[in-house]
Amino acid sequence: IKELLKKYKSVYLVLVGGISAYLSTKVKDIKIIAYSDLEAEAVHEIVIEDLPLFVAYDIYGGDIFESALLVE
Repeated sequence: IKELLKKYKSVYLVLVGGISAYLSTKVKDIKIIAYSDLEAEAVHEIVIEDLPLFVAYDIYGGDIFESALLVE
C-alpha cells in the first residue's frame, strides 16, 4: 500500500485506539448520502472537527511504525 500512496501522493492516517467515547464528541454532523435502504450500511457523510490523527504513511514513503523501531 505504501507504494500506491507514494504514486498517488496520498497519506494513510491512524488514530489512537480505545478512545471512542472521546472521538464521538468530534462528530459535528452525519447524514446518509446514498443507499438509505441499507440503513447502517448506507453511504454516510460525516463531518468531523479537530480529530487527533497521525500520518502513518506519507507521500514520500515515510512510515511512522518503522521510524518508531529506530528509536533506541
